[in-house]
Amino acid sequence: MRVDARFVIGQATGLLMADLRVGAVQAFDLLRRAGAREGGSLLTVAQQVVMAAEACDVRPGEVVGAHAPSR
Repeated sequence: MRVDARFVIGQATGLLMADLRVGAVQAFDLLRRAGAREGGSLLTVAQQVVMAAEACDVRPGEVVGAHAPSR
């Protein structure tokens, strides 16, 4: 696996950990299972997670989704 692929997968794992409040193993497993379910790859799913977070302007450490505080 290339270094940039590992970086993207790490980013996606971190985003899922923060958003879903799960550990690294669970977040990685969610990515892996989503890739298998969708017939794509782990990297493809990770890229989609990162792109979605960027589209929402999510910053590192910021909780998104159902856990986000109302403003």
